[in-house]
This record gives sequence, C-alpha cells and structure tokens, in this order.
Amino acid sequence: FMGLQSLLFYTILTWLPQILSDQGRSQASAGLFLGLLQLASLPMSVIMPNLVGRRTKQAPLIWLIFALFIGGFICLLVSESIWSQALSCILLGLGTNAAFTMSMTLFSLKTKTPAQTTAVSGMAQSVGYLLAATGPFLSGVLYAQLHSWTLVIILLMIIVLLQTLCGLLIDRKEQVFD
Repeated sequence: FMGLQSLLFYTILTWLPQILSDQGRSQASAGLFLGLLQLASLPMSVIMPNLVGRRTKQAPLIWLIFALFIGGFICLLVSESIWSQALSCILLGLGTNAAFTMSMTLFSLKTKTPAQTTAVSGMAQSVGYLLAATGPFLSGVLYAQLHSWTLVIILLMIIVLLQTLCGLLIDRKEQVFD
C-alpha cells in the first residue's frame, strides 16, 4: 500500500503539469493547477488520522481513497475543460494525501509495540520508495513512445486498484505480526 501510494503521488506530481499542458493549458496555468492539487491535499492531513483512528476497520476509507483517485483520473481523461481539470486536481490532491495519511497511520494501528511499528515502517518505506521511483520514469518512457497520456493514466488507474486491494488485505488482519 505504501509503495503504490507513493508511486501514484510522485508520478502525478511529476507529470500532471505536462498532461495539462498537452491538454491546452499554458505552463503557468498547469503550474497553478499543480498548486491547487497540493492545496486540496491539506485537509486530509487533519481529517484522515482522526477517521482512521476511530475505526476498527478501514475498508470504507480505503474505498473512499479509491473513489477519489479514480474520479480524478476520469476527469483528466474525459474532458479538457478548465473545470474538469480543476476537479481532477482537487480529487487527486485529496486522494494522494488520504492514501499517504492512511499508510502512515496503518503502521501504528497494525502493530502492538514501538519496535514492531519501526520494523514495519522501515520495511514498507524502504521498499515503497524504491517502487515509487519507477513510476515517473516508466510513465515518461511510455509517453515518449506513444505521445499520449491515455495509456499512462489507465495504468495509474490499475495501480489504484492494486493499492486498494493491498489496503483491503491489510485491513483484514488485526495485527501485522499475528
């Protein structure tokens, strides 16, 4: 879950301005849209830890994250209007930070001791960030070959599905070390 959410975030952060530029936005406007994505992500820093901490099962929140990402990617795919692009940035901003906050909170929720939390967090972040580094690179290679963002966005939607499945599997276990 951690690695896939990081892959999604870094790929979106890297390529969203170029996607928007290719859809007709100026570079300055595309940069402002990236700022909108970052601004929209802020509320999830406060909301998600509270929601996650109050629940015994995270599946509804994992599905919410899925819906935010998929909604954002669909808006990016189906319309090049300024309103669709703005909605896409808002949904993707909410989704990226909700997923990050969920992954960070799950480390302590799914372990019993600080040593377990450290072990799980260290492993997940080490492997996760290595996985995440491939997203922007491979997306750029794919775009360079096809000169289209459609397949890249569809693949990112598949990664969202994989992230969701991983989150649901994590949610099924009460503790990681049980």
